[in-house]
Amino acid sequence: MKHITFFILFFVFTNLYANSEESIIHSNIHDYLDFASYADGDITPEQLNAEKKAFIIDTRKNKDFIKGNIPNSVNIEWRNTLNNINKIPKDELIVVYCDTGILSSKSHLILKLLGWNNVHVLFGGYQNWLKFEETLK
Repeated sequence: MKHITFFILFFVFTNLYANSEESIIHSNIHDYLDFASYADGDITPEQLNAEKKAFIIDTRKNKDFIKGNIPNSVNIEWRNTLNNINKIPKDELIVVYCDTGILSSKSHLILKLLGWNNVHVLFGGYQNWLKFEETLK
């Protein structure tokens, strides 16, 4: 019974909150959509390689991170972005990546909506990074 009551209250609260035009979430999404370009936040492997300082987040599962990752990256699975928000600096270039760029785009959006301004998704993800590394050999 306790679980049912929780879900009913959660449903009512989220529907009321989501429908409020004055909500912070609504306002942040509106602001983001007004100013985001279609390529907002992309960074290529070449551009990332040229950066002197970047906080790089691998948003894949830990088992994939262990198999291989971009040097100096940290593993924060995209679903855990909010839980690890205090570990992500606001005053540095932030680059998020996954295998192809799809999951990391979710982390990108979360960070943008929470006020991180200098966040980029690695174009083509880790697979594109591996192709880039091959060109350096």
